Amino acid sequence: MINFNSIINTYKINKNDIFIDCGANVGNITDYFLNFSDNVHCFEPNPYAYQILQKRFANNKNVKLINAPVSVKKEKILLYYHENSDIDEVKFSTGMSACKDKNNVSENKFIELDAINISQYIKDILDKGNSIGILKIDIEGLEGKVLKNLIENNLTNKIKYILCETHEKKVPSCRDDVDFVRKYIKLNNIKNINLDWI
Repeated sequence: MINFNSIINTYKINKNDIFIDCGANVGNITDYFLNFSDNVHCFEPNPYAYQILQKRFANNKNVKLINAPVSVKKEKILLYYHENSDIDEVKFSTGMSACKDKNNVSENKFIELDAINISQYIKDILDKGNSIGILKIDIEGLEGKVLKNLIENNLTNKIKYILCETHEKKVPSCRDDVDFVRKYIKLNNIKNINLDWI
């Protein structure tokens, strides 16, 4: 289990730092982040999970909700529902993915949404003089692609700490990007990116 207090102290994260939750789902991590930050930005594309997010944080001025997926550019992307989503839309909302080859999605059930260019989003935050305390990325297969783009845009060193769950075991198409990121971390002795937090 991650020792958040140690991360907060080691990386000098404070309540004024913006936390970004990519793949917020129903907001459990978002809720936890509010213990450490007064400004949490949540991205969640799944419409069923997003409805719960809206109800949960409707009166919380410290949470900004964005009903969109994140990617490496502003584009329309298809998001495939979990193969069991018809059984329980909320329970299986965590399995939604933009990766058609993810081993538990339905090729026949999907929605099209406008993705946010997360690198540009982060640049805009930093350009306004704000700092980012934690970036959490759990986006069911696009993590490697997004992190690689953040590295190429020289942004990972401007974010105090990055938490990421990778899905290369479930998504063959993401393996090269995740391998690139792992090699980059090892080669450069990067300490502020955690790819194994869950």
